[in-house]
Amino acid sequence: MSPTSMCHLLLPCIIATLFVADSFAENPAITVKGATAKLDFKSVIARFTLPLSHDDLRRLAMEITNIYHEYGYTTSFAEKVIVKKNGDVEILVRESRIVDVSVLGIPEESAKKVIAILSPTRDELYNTITIKDRAEQAAKRLKLSTVKIDVQNADNSADVILKVTARESRFGATRMKMYYEPIYGLTPLLAYDQTIGKISFSFSGSLSVRNSEYRKKCAAAMITYFSGKPLSFYAQYDWTTSIETWKEKLNDFHAVSNRPGLGMQYAIHRNIICALSSVFNFFVLDNYRDSQNSYHDVSLSLSGHYTNAPDIIVPGDDTKARIEFSITRSDLEKKHFITTGLFFHTLFSPTAWLNIRPSLAGDFTSADERYYRWYIYDETFPVKSDDYAATHARISGRLYFEFETYPEMLYLGPIGYHTFFYNETSFEMQSSSAIGIATKILLGRFYIHAMCIFPVEKVFAHPVVLFSASGVF
Repeated sequence: MSPTSMCHLLLPCIIATLFVADSFAENPAITVKGATAKLDFKSVIARFTLPLSHDDLRRLAMEITNIYHEYGYTTSFAEKVIVKKNGDVEILVRESRIVDVSVLGIPEESAKKVIAILSPTRDELYNTITIKDRAEQAAKRLKLSTVKIDVQNADNSADVILKVTARESRFGATRMKMYYEPIYGLTPLLAYDQTIGKISFSFSGSLSVRNSEYRKKCAAAMITYFSGKPLSFYAQYDWTTSIETWKEKLNDFHAVSNRPGLGMQYAIHRNIICALSSVFNFFVLDNYRDSQNSYHDVSLSLSGHYTNAPDIIVPGDDTKARIEFSITRSDLEKKHFITTGLFFHTLFSPTAWLNIRPSLAGDFTSADERYYRWYIYDETFPVKSDDYAATHARISGRLYFEFETYPEMLYLGPIGYHTFFYNETSFEMQSSSAIGIATKILLGRFYIHAMCIFPVEKVFAHPVVLFSASGVF
């Protein structure tokens, strides 16, 4: 429905429902009835002084309609203006809702996912900006070449029906990412994903450079078979070669790892997923032991994941919980050991421009010897990264205040960590804290994230700088 045609419908409605008051109350008021969208009408209402003329009433209705249109609610409008006998003015708005979504051009299973992405809740208000963003997310997530949306009125009402025409892409999606880690340095990553029927392929490779030295090289491949809606099976293979550093040793040593694995994933619900996997890790550590430098591990892992996010994936904009449990037979340590972990993250938005993101993470392992794989940098443990610290157990909390400085694009805010952990040698409880600042930039299919963290006890002395940039084509 165009704004012009809406105006022609609007004016007769206003005139037909206009009652001129014989007398006015001492303090008459202007109110908006039927509005559920979080819009600010006060600034517009404040520009009008009662009593209002017929022209003022028409202009007030148009101003309210314009606010809806400005924020993307292009099919919602002020339907009637009523002047009561006591002088009060009521603006009745008609908000447009999505009552149905239909998708043509792709298989039924993919069509259901598109519908869930475009309209995750029933009778949601129609917003052109939101629908456009969701259509882009659907194309990216489901690897569609086009997602065309035709908006139609439902039964001659303000509500709408979304008629969607989609086409699957013949080519897969290419992912590019650039990030930085204190141990390995600058790391570009390139990946390619392709889905053919019920089979999905994924290939990736990365190269880390620090001080003009190749610190780490990685290559990985995964094939996933979707046997049905709740169940999928996958096989994967990872190869990594890296130069590692121990804080106890003066020299670096090389590590080569080959990790074939099998697994399955079962979706109990769209929000609840369980996974079972087994991984064989064949690795070589140069300069580790004189008698032997080739080892292998066998791990069996069980994990559970919960999220309340809709199929639209915006980093961090949901509540997540993850629990993991694994048992490993280590040829290096000549024993079995258990590793468990938990992670919780949520989002609060007390105002339109402020988000608060608390998270809690913890893990425990019964392994005694801290060898190279436990010294990998962990973002949840930033204040000890200079020492490449490893621990038997740790619990870390993070609080991130995020300020939306430009709608749906730039976010900036302070961040704070506090961690409790057991020292790897003495097994004594210790703690550390860090503060810093983080920024997030969303540019269509590109995502940039950067952080600068300082230990509280050494503020501005040894900052840890992290950044990542990624995009999907």
